[in-house]
Amino acid sequence: MEMEQNIGILDVALKLLQKGVSIVPVHNNRPTVDLEEFQRRKPTVEEVTQWFSDPQNDQIGLICGKVSNGLVYMETKHNFGELAGKILHNFFFCPDAEGKLENMTIGKENEQFQITLVVSGFIIPQISYEYIDDLFEYLSYLKEMSLATLIESIGAWIAILKFWKFADKFQQYYEISTNKNRLILAFSGFLRKYLNLSLTQAIAILEFALMKKDITLPKLDETIKGEILPKTKYIDFVYMLSPEYVQVDKWFKELGAEQLEHELLDLISEE
Repeated sequence: MEMEQNIGILDVALKLLQKGVSIVPVHNNRPTVDLEEFQRRKPTVEEVTQWFSDPQNDQIGLICGKVSNGLVYMETKHNFGELAGKILHNFFFCPDAEGKLENMTIGKENEQFQITLVVSGFIIPQISYEYIDDLFEYLSYLKEMSLATLIESIGAWIAILKFWKFADKFQQYYEISTNKNRLILAFSGFLRKYLNLSLTQAIAILEFALMKKDITLPKLDETIKGEILPKTKYIDFVYMLSPEYVQVDKWFKELGAEQLEHELLDLISEE
């Protein structure tokens, strides 16, 4: 790696350290310093500067867990459609996670996607090799997350893994629907009523369905007593779905989408 590139990686390394992340230098996917020591303590600015002034140290390794203020890494590998082969990287500070959550992999290589969660230990994010810029972009949005919120997010991904076929059915009808707002309401209500999913899980499946075809959700309307009012984003629209209000059968009938409802119900019987 050229020296000017190494200056870039040093800049990223120092910014990560400033954010509270314990890091180590890496070459050929192997740490070039004693890993155990920096699982116990963060390096100093002087150490980091010395490491990444050496052109051999051309990757950054991150230490998840307590030493890095509860850094948690979640990697999602997509295996479908236009997103096949793409990897989504998420980083969180969750100080309560270590000791309460374990490192885990959800899903298999041949499934729609696979999630890897690292709560403690050493990782080298396999980010495309505009590595320096990409890594800084991903980590520049680091924020603290409660354990409850992290578990809720994992639950949403698990719901997608389990119910992705429902997302596929919805996506097919969404493309041809003339009333996409109402169809989103009906589908979300179906997920709440028949699959007993949380709002977070229902929204995750909805977004997954449209992401597969790179479809951008429209800004939807707020539903109050069956009436549609403008100027509300779709997220508020979905959040108004309470079990008391959901009228799935009526909504599908009004849309002329009873066939979609029947196909979704058939999927439940196959589970």
